[in-house]
Order: sequence, then structure tokens, then C-alpha cells
Amino acid sequence: MLRVVGVLAVLAAVAKAQPANWPPEKYTVSGTFNMPYGNISAPIHVEYDSAVGSLRSFYNGLDMTIQNSALGFNFDISVQNNKEVCDTTHASGGPALLSNESLWSAFPDLSDYTHEGAVPCPDSLHKQCDLWVNVYTVCGKTGTYKFYFESGASSNPPTPYQFSWLGYDRLIGSHFDHYIFRYKSFQASVSNSFNPPTICPKSVTNDADQLESGMGLAMATLLPTQDEQRFAKFADKHDKKYADRAEFKKRQAIFHANEALIARLNADPKVTHTSAMNHLGDLTEEERKMMRGFRPNPAAQAKMTIPVQEHKVRQNLEALPTFVDWREQGAVSPVKDQGICGSCWAFSSTEAIEGQHFLKKTAGTPKVDMLEFSEQNLMDCSWPQGNNACDGGEQNLAFQYVLDNGGLATEHSYGPYLMQNDYCHFKRAGVINGAQLSSYVNLTGEAALMDAIANVGPISISIDASLKTFDFYQSGVYYDPACGSAPDDLDHAVLAVGYGTDPVGGDFWLVKNSWSVYYGEWGYVKMSRKNNDCGVSTSPLYPVLA
Repeated sequence: MLRVVGVLAVLAAVAKAQPANWPPEKYTVSGTFNMPYGNISAPIHVEYDSAVGSLRSFYNGLDMTIQNSALGFNFDISVQNNKEVCDTTHASGGPALLSNESLWSAFPDLSDYTHEGAVPCPDSLHKQCDLWVNVYTVCGKTGTYKFYFESGASSNPPTPYQFSWLGYDRLIGSHFDHYIFRYKSFQASVSNSFNPPTICPKSVTNDADQLESGMGLAMATLLPTQDEQRFAKFADKHDKKYADRAEFKKRQAIFHANEALIARLNADPKVTHTSAMNHLGDLTEEERKMMRGFRPNPAAQAKMTIPVQEHKVRQNLEALPTFVDWREQGAVSPVKDQGICGSCWAFSSTEAIEGQHFLKKTAGTPKVDMLEFSEQNLMDCSWPQGNNACDGGEQNLAFQYVLDNGGLATEHSYGPYLMQNDYCHFKRAGVINGAQLSSYVNLTGEAALMDAIANVGPISISIDASLKTFDFYQSGVYYDPACGSAPDDLDHAVLAVGYGTDPVGGDFWLVKNSWSVYYGEWGYVKMSRKNNDCGVSTSPLYPVLA
């Protein structure tokens, strides 16, 4: 391969735009699909029209898929038990009408490729080709795509010669292989109407995403649809690992459904916040529920001995500052990620203690660094008080444990957060003097919470986080009239670190979540103060240091 050398030449190669009119909007192409490691060479015929549909046929129609945009279906025709059969399925994006992003193409989008220049065409000593290369890594494994155009041709779009892939499956990183699509005939037009044969039902026969045939699966690896590529990039970004193609398809369907939700929210003029895809985009309902771990335990509460106080308002509303953000004072630790574990109560509890300890330690002294306490200590050791680690808990029971235990270990002394239950291995030496509790304080209502935030510090709160609109919050002020505010609606523990007013969304609470920096505004969400939306001011509480 003739590689471009020199820094300037490399930059120029990377910057080169893909050829004009590529990929083409419509075309007909035939060739062979080769799998050298399997000694397989299959004739393949593809017709594609971005506005109408696509057809992909192996072995002269023995295995064929037709996608019809108007109908919104995939029609998979194959031979089973010596007769031709057809399965009708929804496209990867779901039951909506097919977009060109769901259509299977015979050519890649070269926007992520590097232009390598002129090279000899594969298996040809005298023909020159224009080479484009994409090298990727998935799950620590590398693969390489190479796409060749015939050089010197005056056709527009240019004439494709070959597309190959060597490496590990980009979609799930499961296996090493080598696929080659050699193009033999090409024209930038199509005559097919993409209507299925009469044996194909015009309604879904397999509501689940049907797995591709052997050839179809191989082609999905070589040439995933734009939908699949977008999902694969999401999976790469968030280091998602799927066991097999079946799980990949299941997670992809969830991802596309959430994409559609995000698009609807962002198009609604009544919505005061912006939504965006994040690391939660492929989670099942069960996994989402596991992350909301605020679980009141009335039986355990009845046995509590820690003194409980009621918050005494120190200032009337008019005297309070209009804006508070305890991050600016260093009283809030960095955003963390609880993962798929109902440990939000532990994060909310430790963060409230961290804030109080920081403010007490820095009172009248130069600013010092925040000391971080151990969520894992609370998860492993507060079972006797009534908490259940990854299966949920509540902050007041965590405060009871800290009182009973004579303090809480630092994260450094106890060990890192595991995202799962462990044996309690607390050691008294890990407790910092001044991190003991004497009681905790309850409060209710917007005025009391504003006063507490302004005069006490970050406050532990519980909210209703069950709505998907909350999951994909990105910026602005979150408000959803369907969000509950009654005590029984609350299912997620977080930390209120401030409040303010947004010119578009109005008055808000500044809330720290424990769903990583990929959530919201670097891990934070501005929640509306209107009508106590999501129950922010229903049952706040904060610890009192001894």
C-alpha cells in the first residue's frame, strides 16, 4: 500500500472530502461476496433508492431481503423445508416508516475514512484504484475497512471496485474474520419498486427483531445500516459490551425508541428543557428501575433512635439570596456513577455528610479540599439499620448507622465503590474526627428548603425519577406535569446543591445526580420549583454533625 508521508501530506489526506455524489442516492450493483476463511463466494445483487427502499439478494434470490419505505417493513425471503417462505418484520428503528438510515446499503459512508491515495487495485497488476481506509477499535480489538474506487474513471459518482473488512466484528467485537465485496457491475439508477412477492404478509409475522441469516449477518458486519452504525458508535462511546447479536439487536431497538422520544421532546415548544442521548439509552425498564433505589422502610424507621429535629427557618424568602450554588464554595464532591445498582440513597447520604463536614472544617479557616466519604461503607454495613445495599435504602437509616457506628469511613480508607454488595469491613481507624453525627433534620416545603440550602449547605432530597423524560435531560429547567410529588411517588435520592432562576424555564433547584457526568449538565439537573414538581421539597433532610 502506498502510504502518504510527511505531516502536511497526512493532514491533507485526512482532510480530503469524500467524492462528490457519494454515497449515491440510488443505484444497482452486482458482484460477489467472499469470505476467504470460510471458502465462501456468494453472488450478490443490490438495488437501492434512498427514498423508496432497498433489495439485497444472495445466490440469485435464494436469500433475499426487501425493505419498503412506504410500508415500513423488512421482508425476508428464504428457503425452508424445500419451499420459499417470507417473514415480515419491523425495521431496526421500530415500527415507524423506514428512513434511509434504516435501509441497507452496498456502500459505506466515507466521512469517517482516511483517503490514502492511489494504489494498485486488489488482484489486478495493471489497474489503479483510489483507496479509503477506516481503522477502528471495539472492546480493545482492532479492525480495518478498505474501500476502493477505480482510478481515472470520469463517471460521477465514481465507479466502486471493492470493499473489504479484516478484524473483529465492529458491532459486538465477537470474532475475527475477513469479508470482501467485489463489485462487478454498477449503474447509478434503479428500476425496482421494492414491492415484496405475494407470499409476504403485509403485517408483522415476527414482532421481535429477527436475526439475520448467515449471509445477512456477515453483510451486517461489513455494511451495517446507518442506524446500526449510530448505535455502534453509542456503544463504543460508553464502553457497552453485548454478549451476542441477539442482545445487540434488543439494545438497538431500545436505543432507537429513546431516540424517537428525545426527538419528540425537543420538538415540543411547551418543554422547557433540552433532551439528548446519554449512557442510559440502551437500558431496559428493569435496569432503569434498579437505578432508583430510594426505598422507605417503615418497620426500620419505627426502631430508629437517632434524634430528629425540624428545620427552623432563619430568613424569610425576601431576605434569601436569589442564587445559591455550593459548588462555588467547594462544598460539593465530584459527580460519581452508581451504575446499575439501587445505591442512590448511599450517595445522597455521603454527599450531605461531606458538605456539612467541609463547611464545619473550613469555618473561619482558609479553604481546604473536600474529604470524600464511602458509599460502599454504607451499603455493606447499614443492613442492621434497615438498608439493603443495591436493593435500595433511605438516607435517615444511613444517618442512624453513622450515629450507631461512631462515624463513617472515608472512601480512601474503606476502599472503592463496587456497584455491588460486599462484606462489611469497616475499621475504626478509617473514621475521621469530626465526621460523627448527633442527629438529623427534616423539613418540608419550598420556603424551608430554600432557607436550608442558603444557610445550611447541600441538602439530601428524594424525587420521582421514574419518567423517561428525566433520564434524557441535557440542559434547561426540567419540568414534567406527570412527575409525582406525593411521598409514595419518590423513588430516587439525590442532592440539592443550590437554586436560582432561568430566563426560559423559571425558578429551579440545582440538583446533583449520581448517574455519572454523562447525565444532564455534567451530572447535574435543574429541576423546576413550580408546583413542587417531582417532589423535590416533599421530604428533604440533612445531617447534624456531633
